[in-house]
Amino acid sequence: MVKNILLVAVCISLATIGGQGFAQNVYGGPPASGAHVPLGPAPYFAPGYVADGVAPVSFQAAPTANPEKTRNAAPEGCDLGCSPTVPQWTFFGDLIYLCPRNVEVSLAVPADGPVDLGRVPVQNGPTVIADFGYEPGFRVGGTIQFTECSQLRSTATWLEATTNAWGSTTPPLVMWPMVTHPEVDLADRTFLDASARYLLDLELLDLDWVRILAAGPYHRLDLVLGARYAGLSQELRSYFIANNADQVAVDVNYNGGGIRIGLEGEWFDTTRTLLVYARSAASFTAGEFRCGYRQDNNLGQRLVDTSWKAGRVVSILDLEVGLGWQNRCENLRLTAGYMFSGWHNAITVPEYIAAVQTNSYVGIGDFLTFDGFVGRVEFRY
Repeated sequence: MVKNILLVAVCISLATIGGQGFAQNVYGGPPASGAHVPLGPAPYFAPGYVADGVAPVSFQAAPTANPEKTRNAAPEGCDLGCSPTVPQWTFFGDLIYLCPRNVEVSLAVPADGPVDLGRVPVQNGPTVIADFGYEPGFRVGGTIQFTECSQLRSTATWLEATTNAWGSTTPPLVMWPMVTHPEVDLADRTFLDASARYLLDLELLDLDWVRILAAGPYHRLDLVLGARYAGLSQELRSYFIANNADQVAVDVNYNGGGIRIGLEGEWFDTTRTLLVYARSAASFTAGEFRCGYRQDNNLGQRLVDTSWKAGRVVSILDLEVGLGWQNRCENLRLTAGYMFSGWHNAITVPEYIAAVQTNSYVGIGDFLTFDGFVGRVEFRY
């Protein structure tokens, strides 16, 4: 029994020693420094020979990386495949050339006299209208990188539109006022001239988070979520000239704020120097309209003095499309386009005048629009 155990132990020892020797013959490790290593034949394997349990190895060169694909590959950490990522920061300045619409005021019309607002006059000449044309303004802003696929953006917009209107006639016709109070007796006025100065101020401040929804070498689509402050001021000063000047002054002001959501996209040509862009957004602002109406006669007496205010939720829809160019480094961009902006449930000067004249404010609310050209210079780093 003892002999059998000793025999098994000797066999195991010999097998272990033999295995170590075989492994050292296959690969003895790197030679010691300065040691002489005799040359010998390289290991040879017959073609088609595969050792049991050993997978064949292909000694082929690794595929060469495509530089174009590498350049446009999605950056690490941008799970939507953003290509390229958003710049670290940008600064842009816009010149806007906009026309306010649906706010025109009919001041007076040449007609038979005397002025009696209790009857419909027989018009005999063009109506004097205070209406805006295209007016210059500006929009400035900048962005800062928030993540590789999103950025924070602030934008300020300012527009001041001004217009003047004037008309006159000769006896026996008179200038028939269309903005005065109907219960004020003007029969003793022989108005031959009518004039007005009309102002509109627009102020917008937007704070947005912009997130890339989809992107590639030649396109990009962004989601916009943010907040907006909206300020709108309308001021009319009208004058009717007889022996002295009668005046009607109307003011309508709005200040409100709310949320903003939108989509923006841009599409490039194959050189990434020419592009087409589109921007759209819907803003819902809650605020208050404050309105005032005053009428004075030629003696400086205040004949009508009233005011009105009410809360409103004003929805603002914006759309802009255009073309652009950027340099090869993509840090300078020039764009030009056309924009539309609509204010729903807003109160305008002509609508408020009509409410004062009828003493009815039920359902007051109108649709105010802006449209015009936009040019932008943008620096991106």
